[in-house]
Amino acid sequence: MDADRFATRLRALLDGFSVHVTVGIPGTGREQVLVQAAEFLDETLTPGSWKSDATGVTTAS
Repeated sequence: MDADRFATRLRALLDGFSVHVTVGIPGTGREQVLVQAAEFLDETLTPGSWKSDATGVTTAS
């Protein structure tokens, strides 16, 4: 896993949700955002959860 790419994706996820939480968009409260972020981290950092397909692009399984 490319640490810089991972950090960029996590930062983008959190930045995007921060706007939703700040303006109060329904369904994107603090708890929902924490659940989404935790799921992203679990899916991304769990050993064996990533594989490379025929195009050479790393994808979640």
